[in-house]
Amino acid sequence: MKTKHMSIIILALLMLSGTLTATVMASPWPKLPSMTVQLTVEDGMISYFMSTLSGVPAHFDVYNGLYLGWCVDRSVRMVRSEAHDVILYSSISPPVSSDINWIAINYILNHKQGDMMDIQNAIWHFTDNYTPSGGFSEAAQAMIDAADANPTYDPATGTVLAVICLPEDRSGVQNSIIEISPRKTGKVTGGGQCIVGDNKEIPSASFGFNAMWFSRNPTPNGEINYVDHITGQHVHVHELTYLEVWQDAPGNKPWPMQKAKFGGLDVYSGLMVDVYVEDNGEPGKNDKFLIFLDGAYLGGSGDYFGSVLTEDPILAGNIQIHKPPK
Repeated sequence: MKTKHMSIIILALLMLSGTLTATVMASPWPKLPSMTVQLTVEDGMISYFMSTLSGVPAHFDVYNGLYLGWCVDRSVRMVRSEAHDVILYSSISPPVSSDINWIAINYILNHKQGDMMDIQNAIWHFTDNYTPSGGFSEAAQAMIDAADANPTYDPATGTVLAVICLPEDRSGVQNSIIEISPRKTGKVTGGGQCIVGDNKEIPSASFGFNAMWFSRNPTPNGEINYVDHITGQHVHVHELTYLEVWQDAPGNKPWPMQKAKFGGLDVYSGLMVDVYVEDNGEPGKNDKFLIFLDGAYLGGSGDYFGSVLTEDPILAGNIQIHKPPK
C-alpha cells in the first residue's frame, strides 16, 4: 500500500514538475515587464491618446517611447502630461475577469475605419456599453458589426495587439490600452532636409539616421542625428532602444515593409527621441520623416503620433527601408 501511494506521489510530482518546466520555458508574445512602469498621455489626432511609456527595462516587447493609445474607461478622466504608475498586461490574457470583449477590441484595432473618434466610440461600445447621443457613425457601426461577426478572431495573428495599462491608483486614473506590434528585424537608412512647423518652403532642418535590428541581437543598432537650422538645436541618439518596421501596402518593393519607427535617448538632453518614417518609392521625393523629443514635436511631417501637420514629404533626400537583415 505504501509503495502504491509513493508511486502516485512521485507521478504527481513529475507531472507538476513538467507543468512548471513548460511554464518557465514558454515565452509567449508579448513579453511584458511585471514591475510598474510610467505612462504619460496627451490628446491625440489619429488615436485618442498619444501614450508614452517610461521606466521600461530592456529585453521586453515594449520599450520607452510613443504609442498609439485608446481609452477603455469612460468613467474617469486621465490627467494629461503627468506620469501615472501602471502595470502592463496582454489583452490575450487580461489580469482580471471582466465583460470586456478583448477579441472585438483587437479586431477593431486591426481593421480600422473612419477617423479617431469613430474608432474610439467603437471601442467604448465594447468596454462601456456606450452609444453616442446621435448614434454611431457609419464607420463606427461597421467596425462594431464586423467585430461581432468575427468572434473567433485570434488577436495573436494581427498586425497590432492591445496591451492593457492598468493603473496602480484605480480611483483617479483611466484604464487605457496601447497598440504594440510583433518584434520585427529590419534595416532603415535615410538623410535629407525637412520642414519645421509652418516653414514649408525652405529646408528648416537636416536629418540623418541608420537603424537595423539583426535577428540574432537582443536590441537594435543605429544612430539618429537632427539639426534645426533656425534654432540651432542638435539632437543625437547614439544607441537605439527600439525599431519597428511594418507593412501598410505592398508598394514598390519585393518585401512589403514601407513604414518604420525607432528611437533612443538624446545624448545631450537625456530625453527620449522618437522617429517615424515612410519609404514611398524612389527617388525619395514622396518619403516622410517625423521626429519627437520627449513626446513633443520637433520637425518633419506625417500622420503618425497624433501629428496635426499636413502630409508634406521631405524637402530633399531619401529614406530607404531595406530587406530585413539576417
